[in-house]
Amino acid sequence: MLKFIQNNREATALLAIVCLFVFPGALDSQYLSVQTLTMVFSSAQILMLLAIGATMVMLTRNIDVSVGSTTGMCAVLLGVMLNAGYSLPVACLATLILGIVAGFFNGVLVAWLKIPAIVATLERWACIVGSCCYGQGENGLKDYPQA
Repeated sequence: MLKFIQNNREATALLAIVCLFVFPGALDSQYLSVQTLTMVFSSAQILMLLAIGATMVMLTRNIDVSVGSTTGMCAVLLGVMLNAGYSLPVACLATLILGIVAGFFNGVLVAWLKIPAIVATLERWACIVGSCCYGQGENGLKDYPQA
């Protein structure tokens, strides 16, 4: 049985899911309630969306290490635009466009220029982190408008 789990990635993933979700549910009767599941899925929506995008990259046998920094760059743009007085729809649209352009640029580096994905996205990660630090200014972002 152990040899089967070691040699079968699907079985390993299923075992991990069982360990992470079923065992805690057996220990706590409130764990598998609708309220708990709603809270878990509502707090994990952004991570799930990022994971979907990263999965698409991994399916091509590549890796994108700039996902987190691109998300941070988009968050900085959103914060800067909201602090500057732009409306939420305009700021969200600009943020979406920035994310698309950043992903497209990564795709150009990897697909057209044939730069290895790890090298291209590490370079993009460093550039994005630097631009986020520059974009936030000395004091960082604060005083967001109420949602």
